[in-house]
Amino acid sequence: DSSFLELANRAGRIMDQALAPTTRTRYLASWRRYEAWCAAKGIQKPNSDPKTITLFLTERSAKVGQSALEQDLAAIRFMCAMNGVEFKDPRNYLRRFMRGIRRERGHDPKRKRMIAPVLLGQMLDHLPENGPKASRDRAALLIGFSLALRRSEIVAIGWDDIVFEDAHLIVRLKPSKNHSNAVFQWIPKVPSSLCAFNAMQHWYQLSNRPIDGPCFPAIRDGKIQKRAVSDRYINRLVKRLLLLCDKVPQEFGAHSLRSGIATAAHWEGLSDADIRKITRHKSTGGLLPYLQPKDGLLHEQIFRSFDNEG
Repeated sequence: DSSFLELANRAGRIMDQALAPTTRTRYLASWRRYEAWCAAKGIQKPNSDPKTITLFLTERSAKVGQSALEQDLAAIRFMCAMNGVEFKDPRNYLRRFMRGIRRERGHDPKRKRMIAPVLLGQMLDHLPENGPKASRDRAALLIGFSLALRRSEIVAIGWDDIVFEDAHLIVRLKPSKNHSNAVFQWIPKVPSSLCAFNAMQHWYQLSNRPIDGPCFPAIRDGKIQKRAVSDRYINRLVKRLLLLCDKVPQEFGAHSLRSGIATAAHWEGLSDADIRKITRHKSTGGLLPYLQPKDGLLHEQIFRSFDNEG
């Protein structure tokens, strides 16, 4: 029955949307890595045996950090379910392994530093004043900062997602980790060197791109390409500019821009509910790790309160 087949195809397409595109890509990469490891060890095909997975993760742990291990494990669970393979771990091998690896590596990993507005301004000062690459990079970093975007969300924006109004910019964000549906967010036009509205408008006029092209395309030999830059390019750009600011790039992470705008808003006295409208966190618990105290402020306040009591 063709109608039944059409329904089945539609159901499959809908289920494919269960994961954000970036997550799906990373899960597939983790699964292929597990497949290759199994083949190298003489295992005919990847399986859900917790002992096998534990050995795979043990070998991986010598090369990668905690978050990569957790992603690999989540990917294996997901792909096993997709392939109809039952995943059981009655003796909690995997849970005990993950707990043990955390203890072996010490307590919680060192918190990454945020990119505060002042530092972002210093980074942007190292970009050339003119040229398509500099204009594109400036716009990408400022819209990423203003909307607390992940790198993958920055490069996913197309010109058809952008609407310029007189006093603000409307941006449509495609479905991602924090939201399963497209969302619209506003960026006001402000008298500041960190104004994303002005940066985006300047880049739009300079790029002269078709309405359905990517906002931040690759540029090769001075020519604008049809494809977008990768999220890895954004990562390299941030690290390069941090080095020029005499910072240690390893002290900053993928969420440093998101943490920067969230913390800046927190310092200005915005409520958690208002900050979550920017970051799109569903709960205050998800937002809290992004909020950082001012240097020395927390301990200074504590000790000052002791002095006052004396």
